[in-house]
Amino acid sequence: MTAKTTDTAKLYFPLISSSLILLASMTSAILFTETIWQQEWSETLPAHYWYLLPLAASAGMFLFWIFTKKLMFWRFYGFTIAIFIAIVIDRVYHHTPYTQLLWFSGISFILGIFTYLIPALVLKRRTISFANRMKRLRENTILIKLWISYSIQSRYSQKVLGIGWVMLNPLLEAIVIGFAFTILLGSGEISGKPFSIFLLSGIVMFDLFSRIVNQNTISLIAATGVIKQIYFPREIILLVLAGVELVNFAFAFLALVMVNAFFGTFPHFDYLLLILPATVMIATALALSLFVSVGNMIFRDLQQLVIIGLRLLFYVTVLFSARMATPETAIYGLINPLTALVEFFRSIALYERPPEFITLVWPAILAAVLLYSGYVFFTHHEGRFVDYL
Repeated sequence: MTAKTTDTAKLYFPLISSSLILLASMTSAILFTETIWQQEWSETLPAHYWYLLPLAASAGMFLFWIFTKKLMFWRFYGFTIAIFIAIVIDRVYHHTPYTQLLWFSGISFILGIFTYLIPALVLKRRTISFANRMKRLRENTILIKLWISYSIQSRYSQKVLGIGWVMLNPLLEAIVIGFAFTILLGSGEISGKPFSIFLLSGIVMFDLFSRIVNQNTISLIAATGVIKQIYFPREIILLVLAGVELVNFAFAFLALVMVNAFFGTFPHFDYLLLILPATVMIATALALSLFVSVGNMIFRDLQQLVIIGLRLLFYVTVLFSARMATPETAIYGLINPLTALVEFFRSIALYERPPEFITLVWPAILAAVLLYSGYVFFTHHEGRFVDYL
């Protein structure tokens, strides 16, 4: 491969990632504006966005590739220009409202920081071979499976109900909170569904996220003995715990299906689409885990902050309902990507309605951005885990 071909290949990542980020930001901006104006959510973006986004990303990256390709932060600078080009084109061509453009630029800038600026600050001219790391993970697939199996068996082997607690816990939590809202506050139903079932559907989905993040926050510290004795890709520890919680989610979801059947809602073909929000939820949880697992080794108080943060997220995610939200409160549902995932899940599993696929764009691309940035952060500190411990 020639040097020129190699230089061209280096453009692939920033062009593709920039286009995806601009797409997610534009989607969020449209939903934001339509929510404020109390309009119906669009199923598709305007046609010109499909060539506006790659064009803006390509122009910005190409300009900075020509003039500043040797600089450390050229990708972030190029992405900033891409945002500006996209705003100008969209304003001139589509007369987009300024509130929508402001929302678009803000979301884009935040995602750009995680995709380009933070990795640049962390790596500081060093590189990470993601291909080699993925190869190593594939070579350790058997280890991951055995470790997940052992973790599940050891966690529930000494309990009378065993894994039945996974099904019982969300049921009890939904009953207790549902009792408080139904009896004490007089709120019995949400869009025709019992409030306890509404809660249960949200708890099952949110617990998949919160348990992965909570368990992984202390995972590296808990595995001190193994880390000090042998070497293996450390991210396997996070993947194992995520695999265990995925199994727990399957049993909790089974409990939800049985409760829904009792109230006359039965599984249907659209249940296959539930793989989408579950996958994005796991990816988001793993992305945050990459940050907090390392951060908790450096600052041990982080574990307590994570617990508090997850509890706050529980209330703004599980108790939120887009069907009852006003334009003023609905904006919080757009800001929180977990809300969109829970609403997508509820549309299928609870209300038997076609979901809004456009609502998955922002959470999915945010999860991808955080995964990339978090993996760079994790691998950068991996060599110093023993020192931190």
